[in-house]
Amino acid sequence: MKKGRDVIDVAKKISRKKPIVIWKAGSTEAGTKAITSHTGSLAGDHKIHETAFKQAGIVTVQGAEELLDILITFKSPHLPKGNKVGIIVGAGGAGVAAADACETFGLRVPNLPERTQQELRNLLRGVIPPFSGVSNPVDTVWLPLGQAPSIHPQMIEIMSGAVDAFMIFSYEPHGENYLSVLVKTREKIKKPIVCVPPHPTKELDATSWTKSGLPIYPTPKRAARALSALVQRHVVPKKLKK
Repeated sequence: MKKGRDVIDVAKKISRKKPIVIWKAGSTEAGTKAITSHTGSLAGDHKIHETAFKQAGIVTVQGAEELLDILITFKSPHLPKGNKVGIIVGAGGAGVAAADACETFGLRVPNLPERTQQELRNLLRGVIPPFSGVSNPVDTVWLPLGQAPSIHPQMIEIMSGAVDAFMIFSYEPHGENYLSVLVKTREKIKKPIVCVPPHPTKELDATSWTKSGLPIYPTPKRAARALSALVQRHVVPKKLKK
């Protein structure tokens, strides 16, 4: 960028009101060489760009896929006030994958307070096996099909006092009923929710979920990256007061 300082100064003002997402190519030696060959210009030091963008409140991404993922996550009407994520899964393996993904992107998956865990046990007693974990991730293994629209909102409300955002895996068909109850729950707790279907389904209409501010991602890694962008967005106003 020939007017890099101007770009940063303008971004500092705009990022207080609207998110700015940049995909900056040339992060590797090969990419930098390709830019020079293609445009005849220098790519610049990637780390310097990253630092300057972060100071300006800009969210940086790598690749078109991540660019679209992050744009979609900003459909969420609420930002997390911290980096603690509550995870609800239908199988233990998914919980492990989600926890790993969250920590990779600087998010925390804290153990829920004992009082919260007991409330979950009381809610789920007789619904799921007694050996299911409720510390976070919360494992609803063998939750009968059709019960998620009534059970998940209650679980989210119970957990909401201990976390800042939610990642939900569900074998429940992601239809209008399930979407509607999650939207109402999100508006009640005022915290972002992202979803990860455990497998592709023909009935899944991701567009309606995205428009409702409940983005769906095919993997826990992409969902965690999206949540980390929301966390970064939340701290922008504090960093750019001057």
